[in-house]
Amino acid sequence: MKLKLKLKLKLRFIHAALLGICLSLSSFSIYAITADEVARLVSGDGVSGDLFGWSVDVDGDTAIIGANHDDSLNGGVYIFVRTPATDTWTQQAKLQATTGNGEFGFSVAIDGDIAVVGAYLKGNGEAYVYTRTGTTWSSGTALVPLAAYDDCQYCQQFGRSVAVSGITIVIGSIFDNGSFNGTAAGAAYVIMRDSSGAWQHASTQNNVNGKGTLGEGLLIASLPGTFGFINPDGAENEAFGSAVAIDGGTIIVGAENANHTDGTGVFTKGDGVVQGNGTGAAYLFEFTDSEWKIVQKVTPGLAPGSTSKFGHSVDLQDNRAIIGAYVEGPGTSAAGAAYIFQRSAPGASWTLFDKLQPSANSSALAGTSVAVDGANVLVGAPGVNTAYLYDLGIADPATALNVSGTSNFGQSVAISMDSEGVDTFVVGAPGSGAGSAFVFVPGVPADTTPPVVTAPADVSAEVTGALTAVTLGAATVTDDSGETLSATANTTGPFPLGDTTVTWSATDSAGNTGNDTQTVTVTDTTPPLITAPDDVSVTATGDLTDVSLGTATASDNSGSVMSKFPDNSGPFPIGDTTVTWTATDASGNSAMDTQLVTVLPRLDLDIITFKKRGGGPIKLARSPTIILVIKVKNNSASTADTVATLVGTQGSTEVYNETRTVFDAPGGGSSNVSDLFPSFTPTGIGDITWVFSFEDDDEDLDSSTITTTIQP
Repeated sequence: MKLKLKLKLKLRFIHAALLGICLSLSSFSIYAITADEVARLVSGDGVSGDLFGWSVDVDGDTAIIGANHDDSLNGGVYIFVRTPATDTWTQQAKLQATTGNGEFGFSVAIDGDIAVVGAYLKGNGEAYVYTRTGTTWSSGTALVPLAAYDDCQYCQQFGRSVAVSGITIVIGSIFDNGSFNGTAAGAAYVIMRDSSGAWQHASTQNNVNGKGTLGEGLLIASLPGTFGFINPDGAENEAFGSAVAIDGGTIIVGAENANHTDGTGVFTKGDGVVQGNGTGAAYLFEFTDSEWKIVQKVTPGLAPGSTSKFGHSVDLQDNRAIIGAYVEGPGTSAAGAAYIFQRSAPGASWTLFDKLQPSANSSALAGTSVAVDGANVLVGAPGVNTAYLYDLGIADPATALNVSGTSNFGQSVAISMDSEGVDTFVVGAPGSGAGSAFVFVPGVPADTTPPVVTAPADVSAEVTGALTAVTLGAATVTDDSGETLSATANTTGPFPLGDTTVTWSATDSAGNTGNDTQTVTVTDTTPPLITAPDDVSVTATGDLTDVSLGTATASDNSGSVMSKFPDNSGPFPIGDTTVTWTATDASGNSAMDTQLVTVLPRLDLDIITFKKRGGGPIKLARSPTIILVIKVKNNSASTADTVATLVGTQGSTEVYNETRTVFDAPGGGSSNVSDLFPSFTPTGIGDITWVFSFEDDDEDLDSSTITTTIQP
C-alpha cells in the first residue's frame, strides 16, 4: 500500500515474511500520524520461555534484543540490522557468554559499533562489551566491579542496568555493598575505553570520608560529598543503579527503592524484581572538571511512604530526561507513571516538565520501560500489553501501540533515528512463546488537508449552436503530500448560452478532495438572419385592406430565435406600404428585412357617353362604317383600369364582340375610350343592338345599350 509522507517521516514496508512471521497489528496514530507497518523480530533459534525482548535498544539501523532466559538462563543477545535499500530487518549476529545462569541479556545497550550486555546474576555480576568491524562482532570483553563482595545477601548485581555513549559505559550495580559505607545502597560504574582500546575503570581518587580508594567512575549515591556529590541521602537497599542512561556528558541513575519505609530491599532472583515500598529517586551527574559530579537529585514528590518505584527505568537525551515509576498509584493501584524532566542547558537545574499516566488500569505497570528521543517518548506498560507513544509537543493523549497475540508487550522500549532520519521505535514483548520484539516507524500523518486545485482561467466563446464546444484548458494541482495529482472537471461541455460554472476536483490518496471553479461564458453577439416574405399586391377592399403577409424565415447561430414579427400587420391603405420584419434571438440581438405591400385602388367607373358617331340614318348602300363614341368617368383616386366588352347583335346574330382594357385617369374626369374598339361595317339591314359593359371593384356590372338601325 502506498501512502503519503509528511514532515520528515516516511512509511516503511517491513517485510515480515523474511522472518517467516505472520501477525496482526491494530492501526494506531502517532500524534496525528497513522501507520500500520511493523517488523517483528524473533530469534532464529528461540524456544518458549527465552524471554526474547526482555531488553531492547536501538541505534540507527541496528537493534539489540536481549533474551536473558535463553539457553537455560545462560542468556543470549541478538543483533538485527536494517537494510535501507529494502527497508528490511535481518539478524546479523547472536552474542553469548558463559555465565552459568547469569541471565546474560537482562540489560542491553548499543551505540554505533559498541554493544554492552549485562549478566547481573553471574556471581557479583558482569557486563560484556562487544565491538563491530564491518558486519562482524568481536567475542566480547568482560567487565566486572572494582571488587567482589562474597558476603552480600544478593550479590552486587553488577550489570543490572547498562548504558553506552561513545567510549563511555555506565553499569548499574544495585546491591553494591559496602566496604565503602557498610550498606547495599547500590552503585553505578563509569568505564571508559582508553587510547589502546582497553576498557578501564576511570582513574582513582580518595574518598573524602576516608573509607578507601574508589574508582573515579564509581558513582555511589550513599557517599555524601564523594566526587563533589550533593548529599543524595543514600540508604541501604535503595537499589541505586536500578536503571542508568548516558548522553554525552550527562548520566542519570535511578534508585527505585529510595526512601523506602519498611527497611527491606528484598530481591527475588527469579524475576529480577526489587521488593519494597520505596518512593524512588533519580540522580543526575555531569562530567565537569575532568570528573563526574552529582548535580541534582529528583523525586516524584509523593507523600512519604508512597510506593512508586520512581527510577525503575530511565532515559536521557540532550536536555530531557524521562523516569519511570511503574507501580505508582493512585492508592494501591499499579497503573504506573513516567516523569519528564528538562533543563535549559547543561549545568542548569532540572525541572519537572510533565507527568504521564497513560493508563487507568490498576495493573498497567506503565513506566516499566521508558525511552526518549527529541519530542518522542515511549512508555512501556506490559501489564496491559501496550507501549504508549507521546509527542511532547502535544502531550496527551498518547497513542497506544499494541500487537495482538503477544504478552508483556512494552516490557522494554527504545527509540533512535535511523540512517535516513526516520525515528525507529522498538518494543519488546518477551512473554509469549520465545518472545519477540517489534519495530515501528512513524507512519503517515493523518492527512486532512485537501489538495490545492487551481482551475483554468475563466473562458468566453461565441455561441455556435444550441450547445457550444469550448476549450477549457487544464487545472493545476498541488498537494502537501507531494503526490502528483490531476484534476477533473464535472463537465467538459458543450455548453449552453450564458454562464456555466465548471467545478474542477482532485482527490488525494487520503481521500481529501480539493475544488476550484471556472466560469465558462457562451456569448451571442451575432444577430440572427431573417428573410421577409415575398412582396405582396392586392386590390383594395375598402379604405383599409386586410392583407395576408405570409411568414418570415429566420435562423440564428444559437440555434433558436426568440421572435420574428412584422412592424405592421395591417389592414393596409391603398398604395405601397413597407413592412419591416424583425427577428430577435435569446441574447437580444436583432436583424430586419422588409416586405412591400401594395394595395391597388378599387375601380369606380361610370359610362357617361355611349352613342354612334355622326347623325342621320345609316344606309347600307353607302357601305357605312359605324363608330361608337364611348366615354367613361373614373371616380377613383388613382388610375383605374378594367376590362370592357363591346358586343353588337343584329337580330339574333352577334355581329360584333370586342374586349379591351379600359384606362382612365383619376379625379373624376371623363376619358374617351372609343378608339380602343375597332369600327364596324354592317353587312345587312336591320337594328343592331350595342351593349358596352365592364365590372368595377364593387363587382357591379356597369353596362349601357344603344341601337343603331341599318337601312337599305
